[in-house]
Amino acid sequence: MNIYNFFVAHPEPNSDLDVAQAYPELRDWISVRGRLERCGGRAGKVIKFNEKKYSKEIQLGLIDAVELFSARRWDKDDCREILNCDFSAILSKEKLLLTGSVEKITLQQLTESFFELAMISGTQDYAYGYKESHAYGFGYAVGIHMVDEGHPLMWPRRSEAGAWVKLQWAGKTDLFIRDIYPVNLFSTRKISALPPRKRQALECAMGKFGGCETRGKFTVWALDDHELEDVRAELKSVELLASYCS
Repeated sequence: MNIYNFFVAHPEPNSDLDVAQAYPELRDWISVRGRLERCGGRAGKVIKFNEKKYSKEIQLGLIDAVELFSARRWDKDDCREILNCDFSAILSKEKLLLTGSVEKITLQQLTESFFELAMISGTQDYAYGYKESHAYGFGYAVGIHMVDEGHPLMWPRRSEAGAWVKLQWAGKTDLFIRDIYPVNLFSTRKISALPPRKRQALECAMGKFGGCETRGKFTVWALDDHELEDVRAELKSVELLASYCS
Protein backbone atom coordinates (compact mmCIF):
# COMPACT_ATOMS: atom_id res chain seq x y z
CA MET A 1 0.00 0.00 0.00
CA ASN A 2 1.11 3.55 -0.70
CA ILE A 3 1.21 5.56 2.53
CA TYR A 4 0.57 9.30 2.48
CA ASN A 5 0.29 12.17 4.91
CA PHE A 6 -2.94 14.17 4.86
CA PHE A 7 -3.85 17.60 6.17
CA VAL A 8 -7.51 18.61 6.17
CA ALA A 9 -8.90 22.00 7.20
CA HIS A 10 -12.43 23.37 7.43
CA PRO A 11 -13.28 27.08 7.15
CA GLU A 12 -14.87 29.36 9.67
CA PRO A 13 -18.67 29.65 9.44
CA ASN A 14 -19.60 32.25 6.85
CA SER A 15 -16.01 32.41 5.66
CA ASP A 16 -15.37 34.99 2.95
CA LEU A 17 -12.61 32.94 1.31
CA ASP A 18 -12.46 33.66 -2.42
CA VAL A 19 -11.26 30.44 -4.08
CA ALA A 20 -10.19 32.33 -7.21
CA GLN A 21 -8.01 34.72 -5.21
CA ALA A 22 -6.55 31.88 -3.15
CA TYR A 23 -5.71 29.76 -6.20
CA PRO A 24 -2.16 31.20 -6.72
CA GLU A 25 -1.19 30.15 -3.17
CA LEU A 26 -2.26 26.58 -3.85
CA ARG A 27 -0.62 26.53 -7.28
CA ASP A 28 2.67 27.65 -5.75
CA TRP A 29 2.32 25.10 -2.92
CA ILE A 30 2.29 22.28 -5.49
CA SER A 31 4.89 23.81 -7.79
CA VAL A 32 7.63 24.08 -5.17
CA ARG A 33 7.20 20.41 -4.24
CA GLY A 34 6.87 18.85 -7.67
CA ARG A 35 5.88 19.61 -11.23
CA LEU A 36 2.23 20.68 -11.47
CA GLU A 37 0.96 18.37 -14.20
CA ARG A 38 -2.80 17.89 -13.88
CA CYS A 39 -5.90 19.57 -12.49
CA GLY A 40 -9.59 18.97 -11.95
CA GLY A 41 -11.59 19.71 -15.08
CA ARG A 42 -15.07 21.16 -15.44
CA ALA A 43 -16.50 17.73 -16.29
CA GLY A 44 -15.23 16.23 -13.06
CA LYS A 45 -12.26 14.44 -14.62
CA VAL A 46 -8.55 14.97 -13.99
CA ILE A 47 -7.04 16.67 -17.05
CA LYS A 48 -3.71 18.11 -18.19
CA PHE A 49 -2.91 21.40 -16.47
CA ASN A 50 -2.89 24.53 -18.61
CA GLU A 51 -2.15 27.64 -16.54
CA LYS A 52 -3.76 30.17 -18.86
CA LYS A 53 -6.94 28.15 -19.40
CA TYR A 54 -7.31 27.10 -15.77
CA SER A 55 -6.81 30.61 -14.40
CA LYS A 56 -9.40 31.97 -16.81
CA GLU A 57 -11.99 29.34 -15.89
CA ILE A 58 -11.51 30.04 -12.18
CA GLN A 59 -11.81 33.79 -12.62
CA LEU A 60 -15.00 33.34 -14.66
CA GLY A 61 -16.48 31.15 -11.94
CA LEU A 62 -16.66 28.09 -14.19
CA ILE A 63 -14.73 26.09 -11.59
CA ASP A 64 -15.77 26.38 -7.94
CA ALA A 65 -13.06 24.15 -6.44
CA VAL A 66 -9.32 24.13 -7.16
CA GLU A 67 -7.91 20.62 -7.64
CA LEU A 68 -4.20 20.33 -8.44
CA PHE A 69 -2.01 17.24 -8.87
CA SER A 70 1.73 16.78 -9.29
CA ALA A 71 3.33 14.58 -11.97
CA ARG A 72 2.22 10.97 -12.37
CA ARG A 73 4.08 8.32 -10.40
CA TRP A 74 2.85 5.49 -12.57
CA ASP A 75 1.69 5.06 -16.15
CA LYS A 76 -1.74 6.40 -17.00
CA ASP A 77 -4.57 3.97 -16.19
CA ASP A 78 -2.37 2.02 -13.74
CA CYS A 79 -3.86 3.99 -10.86
CA ARG A 80 -6.81 6.31 -10.25
CA GLU A 81 -5.76 9.68 -11.57
CA ILE A 82 -6.52 11.51 -8.31
CA LEU A 83 -4.09 9.14 -6.55
CA ASN A 84 -1.39 9.01 -9.24
CA CYS A 85 0.92 11.66 -7.80
CA ASP A 86 3.25 12.51 -4.92
CA PHE A 87 1.32 15.67 -4.00
CA SER A 88 -2.20 16.98 -4.41
CA ALA A 89 -4.03 20.06 -3.19
CA ILE A 90 -7.77 20.72 -3.19
CA LEU A 91 -9.57 23.85 -2.05
CA SER A 92 -13.31 24.48 -1.98
CA LYS A 93 -15.71 26.51 0.14
CA GLU A 94 -16.04 23.44 2.39
CA LYS A 95 -12.47 22.26 2.90
CA LEU A 96 -8.76 22.39 2.20
CA LEU A 97 -6.97 19.10 1.52
CA LEU A 98 -3.20 18.76 1.21
CA THR A 99 -1.62 15.35 0.55
CA GLY A 100 1.96 14.17 0.22
CA SER A 101 3.73 10.83 -0.03
CA VAL A 102 5.58 9.90 3.16
CA GLU A 103 8.63 9.44 0.91
CA LYS A 104 8.52 13.17 0.07
CA ILE A 105 7.17 14.99 3.13
CA THR A 106 6.61 14.35 6.84
CA LEU A 107 3.35 15.09 8.62
CA GLN A 108 5.09 17.84 10.58
CA GLN A 109 6.35 19.44 7.36
CA LEU A 110 2.90 19.15 5.81
CA THR A 111 1.37 20.87 8.84
CA GLU A 112 3.97 23.63 8.70
CA SER A 113 3.18 24.18 5.04
CA PHE A 114 -0.41 25.01 5.99
CA PHE A 115 0.80 28.12 7.81
CA GLU A 116 2.71 29.19 4.70
CA LEU A 117 -0.67 29.57 2.96
CA ALA A 118 -1.36 32.92 4.59
CA MET A 119 -4.59 33.78 2.74
CA ILE A 120 -6.07 30.32 3.07
CA SER A 121 -5.00 29.44 6.62
CA GLY A 122 -6.40 32.73 7.90
CA THR A 123 -9.92 31.68 6.92
CA GLN A 124 -9.80 28.18 8.44
CA ASP A 125 -11.36 27.13 11.74
CA TYR A 126 -10.52 23.49 12.45
CA ALA A 127 -7.89 21.19 10.97
CA TYR A 128 -6.22 17.83 11.47
CA GLY A 129 -3.40 15.76 10.04
CA TYR A 130 -2.95 12.01 9.76
CA LYS A 131 -1.06 9.24 7.95
CA GLU A 132 -3.01 6.65 5.99
CA SER A 133 -3.07 4.48 2.90
CA HIS A 134 -3.57 6.74 -0.11
CA ALA A 135 -7.00 5.56 -1.25
CA TYR A 136 -8.65 5.32 2.15
CA GLY A 137 -6.98 8.47 3.49
CA PHE A 138 -8.04 10.53 0.47
CA GLY A 139 -11.61 9.26 0.60
CA TYR A 140 -11.80 9.85 4.34
CA ALA A 141 -10.77 13.46 3.85
CA VAL A 142 -13.68 14.11 1.49
CA GLY A 143 -16.14 11.98 3.46
CA ILE A 144 -16.44 8.75 1.48
CA HIS A 145 -15.16 5.21 2.11
CA MET A 146 -12.60 4.31 -0.58
CA VAL A 147 -11.70 0.63 -0.56
CA ASP A 148 -8.12 -0.64 -0.56
CA GLU A 149 -6.23 -3.65 0.84
CA GLY A 150 -6.30 -2.36 4.39
CA HIS A 151 -9.88 -1.10 4.28
CA PRO A 152 -12.09 -3.57 2.39
CA LEU A 153 -15.69 -2.97 1.41
CA MET A 154 -17.08 -4.42 4.64
CA TRP A 155 -14.40 -2.92 6.91
CA PRO A 156 -16.11 -2.51 10.33
CA ARG A 157 -15.18 1.20 10.69
CA ARG A 158 -16.22 2.25 7.18
CA SER A 159 -19.06 4.45 8.49
CA GLU A 160 -16.56 6.82 10.16
CA ALA A 161 -15.65 8.44 6.85
CA GLY A 162 -19.09 9.91 6.23
CA ALA A 163 -20.09 10.84 9.78
CA TRP A 164 -18.54 14.32 9.68
CA VAL A 165 -20.09 15.17 6.32
CA LYS A 166 -23.54 14.38 7.69
CA LEU A 167 -22.97 16.85 10.51
CA GLN A 168 -21.79 19.46 8.01
CA TRP A 169 -25.01 19.02 6.05
CA ALA A 170 -27.00 19.35 9.28
CA GLY A 171 -25.07 22.46 10.42
CA LYS A 172 -24.05 20.78 13.68
CA THR A 173 -20.24 20.79 13.49
CA ASP A 174 -19.93 23.31 16.34
CA LEU A 175 -21.13 20.54 18.66
CA PHE A 176 -18.34 18.10 17.75
CA ILE A 177 -14.83 17.52 16.51
CA ARG A 178 -14.38 14.86 13.87
CA ASP A 179 -11.98 12.54 15.72
CA ILE A 180 -8.54 12.59 17.37
CA TYR A 181 -5.48 12.63 15.12
CA PRO A 182 -1.69 12.88 15.46
CA VAL A 183 -2.11 16.60 14.68
CA ASN A 184 -5.17 18.63 15.71
CA LEU A 185 -5.71 22.37 15.18
CA PHE A 186 -8.52 24.30 16.88
CA SER A 187 -9.17 27.99 16.40
CA THR A 188 -10.17 30.03 19.43
CA ARG A 189 -13.65 30.30 17.93
CA LYS A 190 -13.93 26.51 17.43
CA ILE A 191 -13.09 25.72 21.06
CA SER A 192 -15.38 28.47 22.40
CA ALA A 193 -18.30 27.21 20.28
CA LEU A 194 -18.29 23.74 21.85
CA PRO A 195 -20.89 23.01 24.57
CA PRO A 196 -19.29 23.67 28.01
CA ARG A 197 -19.08 20.01 29.08
CA LYS A 198 -17.44 18.98 25.82
CA ARG A 199 -15.10 21.97 25.83
CA GLN A 200 -13.96 21.18 29.37
CA ALA A 201 -13.31 17.55 28.44
CA LEU A 202 -11.26 18.61 25.41
CA GLU A 203 -9.22 21.16 27.37
CA CYS A 204 -8.59 18.58 30.08
CA ALA A 205 -7.38 16.03 27.53
CA MET A 206 -5.10 18.63 25.91
CA GLY A 207 -3.54 19.20 29.32
CA LYS A 208 -3.00 15.49 30.00
CA PHE A 209 -1.82 14.14 26.65
CA GLY A 210 0.63 15.18 23.96
CA GLY A 211 1.83 18.73 23.57
CA CYS A 212 0.12 22.01 22.69
CA GLU A 213 1.41 25.23 21.19
CA THR A 214 -0.27 28.42 20.03
CA ARG A 215 0.11 29.44 16.39
CA GLY A 216 -1.79 32.65 15.77
CA LYS A 217 -5.46 31.91 16.37
CA PHE A 218 -4.85 28.14 16.51
CA THR A 219 -4.07 25.75 19.32
CA VAL A 220 -1.96 23.00 17.73
CA TRP A 221 -2.22 19.73 19.64
CA ALA A 222 0.22 16.96 18.68
CA LEU A 223 -0.17 13.40 19.92
CA ASP A 224 1.91 10.25 19.68
CA ASP A 225 0.19 7.29 18.03
CA HIS A 226 0.08 5.30 21.28
CA GLU A 227 -1.93 8.09 22.93
CA LEU A 228 -4.74 8.26 20.39
CA GLU A 229 -6.97 5.51 21.77
CA ASP A 230 -6.65 6.75 25.36
CA VAL A 231 -7.72 10.24 24.29
CA ARG A 232 -10.56 8.84 22.19
CA ALA A 233 -11.84 6.87 25.19
CA GLU A 234 -12.07 10.05 27.26
CA LEU A 235 -13.71 12.16 24.56
CA LYS A 236 -16.14 9.49 23.36
CA SER A 237 -17.59 9.46 26.87
CA VAL A 238 -18.84 13.05 26.40
CA GLU A 239 -19.99 12.39 22.82
CA LEU A 240 -17.52 14.87 21.37
CA LEU A 241 -16.16 12.72 18.51
CA ALA A 242 -18.40 12.72 15.46
CA SER A 243 -16.86 9.53 14.08
CA TYR A 244 -18.19 7.55 17.04
CA CYS A 245 -21.63 9.08 17.47
CA SER A 246 -24.52 7.20 15.90
